[in-house]
Amino acid sequence: MHRRALAALMMLLAPLAAAGCGEPVPVPLTCTETIEVDDTAGWVGVFSGGSTYDSPEFPWYSLQKAESLREAVLDALPRGTEVEALDFGPLMVDSTDPTFDGIVTSWSNVETARGRGTIYVSVEKFDDPLPPCIEDYTLFREQLADGTILEHSLEESDESITYNVTAYKPDGSRVIASSTNYHTGQGTMTDTFADEPALSHNELTRIATAPGMDTQPLDE
Repeated sequence: MHRRALAALMMLLAPLAAAGCGEPVPVPLTCTETIEVDDTAGWVGVFSGGSTYDSPEFPWYSLQKAESLREAVLDALPRGTEVEALDFGPLMVDSTDPTFDGIVTSWSNVETARGRGTIYVSVEKFDDPLPPCIEDYTLFREQLADGTILEHSLEESDESITYNVTAYKPDGSRVIASSTNYHTGQGTMTDTFADEPALSHNELTRIATAPGMDTQPLDE
């Protein structure tokens, strides 16, 4: 995964209500608690223990679930979006942390009516308390009628711009959908930059809240 995609993926993210998701209602303690993050050293994610499909230790994830997540993302994308690849890989696990239920991710260059950029999506189990907002990163939070808490965030650095939407769902799933304004050449790994990310916060919300974007196992 490209270094910027990985860095953004490991950050806590943020929201807006999508059509069909119900009217937002106030969230208790909405961003009243914030923390400062020193990002001068960057973000690093380490997974020791490998990756897997169809593990009895992680019954919610399978090859079939990976395909259903991919289809859910594709269905939620704006009409006419061009996608290079959006496959969800094996579930990444950490053998040093028995409480970690793994994370699955998907990344791709995309082209939309807004321009060229990237999209990355992660899905994981999350039963911790809602984390504090991040100063100069989190835009706002809101709650949907079904209890889902959405968080929107914005990250800017040099030429790059990243929009993020995180959905904290009542079933214990956390879904992160992000888009950037840079497009990575597959042969050269050189970035070209548009004026704005390829997907808006509203469009990312449609992905994060799409049916099937969760950590629930598929029905047999």
